[in-house]
Amino acid sequence: MPILGGYYYLTRCIGVKHHYKRTERQRLIFDSAIKGFIFILPTYLSSIFLKSYFPGPVARLKFIPVTVPFFHTFLFACLFSVISTHVFNFLYRKREGLYLAKAIKMAGNSMQQDLMKSFFDEELLMITLRNGKVYVGIVVELNEPQGQSYIRILPFYSGYRTDTMDVDLNTDYLSVYQGLENESSDSKAMETVICEDDIITTTFYRQKIFNRFRENPTV
Repeated sequence: MPILGGYYYLTRCIGVKHHYKRTERQRLIFDSAIKGFIFILPTYLSSIFLKSYFPGPVARLKFIPVTVPFFHTFLFACLFSVISTHVFNFLYRKREGLYLAKAIKMAGNSMQQDLMKSFFDEELLMITLRNGKVYVGIVVELNEPQGQSYIRILPFYSGYRTDTMDVDLNTDYLSVYQGLENESSDSKAMETVICEDDIITTTFYRQKIFNRFRENPTV
């Protein structure tokens, strides 16, 4: 039960879950045991205090007739971990993005860090897919790395890589957005979901630099 409580906290609490979803399973189990032991300490000390000063009510609280030593201590430690998780999530739910950014900085690869920077700083990112499709846009949603991970982008331009691997951006979404300035739901419908496994390159998009290469490809 203590390991289960520690596992629940590490995988559900927004303060740490983004980090542990990026670590190996062996490390997660080990840290779950440590966290479970930490939850046992306040429960055990509380039980000693209550038994010393309120022995009668404590005896009546043992509603589960189990004689295994420390069973009730472990049970309440597990419940305490669940309650602590939801209290933390309620108090700090607005800071989840910061915890996600911290986890990516610590354990994310270079591409994930580029995606994170586009998401938090709203920087334009050029993304090339395996099929040659190219998108230029802002990442508006990051997904957890469970199985296949996906991102959602708001595209500004799209196109493809030519046979010589030059970029041809032949679709301009900005002209469409101009007529949807007061209709956020319509612009949201333009968002595109991309599987991270399909991405082969990412680079931050600068219009001046792109124009220079387009005007003089030998630069």
